[in-house]
Amino acid sequence: MKHRPRLRSESITDRGFIFRVFLTGVLTAGVSFAAFLYVLRTDSFEMARASAFSVLVFAELLRSFGVRSETKPIWQVNFFSNRNLVLVVALSLAFQLVSQHTGFLGALLKTPPIPWRDGFVLLALGAIPLLVLEAIKALRPLLLHNLVRKVVEMLPTRLDPNAIFPLNPTSSPVPESGTTFTDSIGSPR
Repeated sequence: MKHRPRLRSESITDRGFIFRVFLTGVLTAGVSFAAFLYVLRTDSFEMARASAFSVLVFAELLRSFGVRSETKPIWQVNFFSNRNLVLVVALSLAFQLVSQHTGFLGALLKTPPIPWRDGFVLLALGAIPLLVLEAIKALRPLLLHNLVRKVVEMLPTRLDPNAIFPLNPTSSPVPESGTTFTDSIGSPR
């Protein structure tokens, strides 16, 4: 509510938005698929599928904290500014962890029991997309500053404010050959 509304002529999506959506999808799919492949090598197909699904659920729940601000990382936004979000995410995380250990929910969801230790490892894997996206948000100002600095350094010459607004309006801002710039504006040597 602190920002002005978007103009009707403005697009809802821009390149930055499309890049963030693509990166989020790649990161989330990547950690889910990595969990699936790892568990498949050491356990059954059902356990690998349940592990990949858990990572996907954890990643999406945790990522909901990151989308509260497009410019500020989560540690710069008051964690409890949206208490309903915190409550829903906490209950959903608890439900996901408990569903992996309750016979009734496991049978209903057709998931094998995942050991508690593995469940917390899957939760940590689900945090990777959020951490990467938030690190990008935090580093964005630094990256933009460095980009601007490099562009300025690539300019052929640096502009001198005296060349644009000379101190002596009757003299030419361009020095005559063989003289220095301060000679042409009438400054003492």
